[in-house]
Amino acid sequence: MANQAPAIRVAHIIKNLPFHGGTTQYLHSLLSALDLAQFPSEIIVLESDTAGDSLADVLRARGVPVTYLDMPRSVDTAALKQVADLLRAHGVMIVQTHLARSHIYGGLAALWQRLPVIITEHGIVRNRTLPVRVWDNFFGQRVAGIVCNSRATQRAVQRDLPLVPASKVRVIYPGVPDWHGAAPSSVTRTGLGLQPDHLVIGYFGTFMPVRRHAFLLDAFARVVVQVPQARLLLMGEGPLRRDVEIDVQARGLSHAVHVLGAREDARQVLGLLDAYVNPASAEAFGIATVEAMLAGLPTVVANCGALPELITHEHTGLLVDPEDAAALATALLRVLTDPTRARQWGQAARQSALVRFSPAQFAHQFATVYRALSHG
Repeated sequence: MANQAPAIRVAHIIKNLPFHGGTTQYLHSLLSALDLAQFPSEIIVLESDTAGDSLADVLRARGVPVTYLDMPRSVDTAALKQVADLLRAHGVMIVQTHLARSHIYGGLAALWQRLPVIITEHGIVRNRTLPVRVWDNFFGQRVAGIVCNSRATQRAVQRDLPLVPASKVRVIYPGVPDWHGAAPSSVTRTGLGLQPDHLVIGYFGTFMPVRRHAFLLDAFARVVVQVPQARLLLMGEGPLRRDVEIDVQARGLSHAVHVLGAREDARQVLGLLDAYVNPASAEAFGIATVEAMLAGLPTVVANCGALPELITHEHTGLLVDPEDAAALATALLRVLTDPTRARQWGQAARQSALVRFSPAQFAHQFATVYRALSHG
């Protein structure tokens, strides 16, 4: 019987662990699929989470220790030593950092301990001030590698870090669990204020400028004129939620647009939709969009950011000009009024997502990276 390869201990350093955070879900997906016997993992959280909004207990139940440092939001030099002490005491072999503050504290502590560092990059909207760019280029040359969640993110990183060798920057798409039909759902159309004959479009995203809810409402106002039974569900929280609600009322769309806020049963709500839309201008990946694909929904997205990497035009959905509300309205009308074609797109989208964004593949690619680093 062949000897089992020695375990490779990995520490993930992250700012915080909000339940609905995209980076948190990324980490949860990775650690849920990774062989933790081969890659025992722990998480060091720099800041405290909001009460009732943390994935820490879920990760601990998976067997992943979570340590909170509860750093203040200002500069904290003592935290650097805390992180370094934890890495040394726990026998960590590889450090993986998530988000800017974690890159700094986790990266410096790892270099102090002479450990290889993997930076994960999750966004295409980056801090481009001169001090940050100088630091990123300096530090980027010293890390073992930079893993991006999409080619769009990779382009942004390479634009801002020209001194970092391109060979250090690679793409590993996140894994997205297939929740479709996994459990019976208690949510119903009636419970959401919908009727059986309504044609329902959904969009799940934080209420913030890059999500472009106003642009979507411009398009949907045209849709509902031609298809009166069309309805739009908006889910999420964020600083612009109240502004969007006021905008809906001002446009006379209160009967057709439902602003639901964040919901624990968001994935089940996907099963009640007829189509999904994402008009965002700066999507670095789009987990909710992939979840819609897994639900078999025809999907309409803006042709910018990482969204064209998810959807193949006229095969798994439709791509539209990100500046043309009329084009978005036309695309939404197509998926609502041609159910046969829409069903074909949705089925193709599901098959594509199952293959390209499986958690097993996600974990396998990171396992390959970890093994390569452990062998020097």
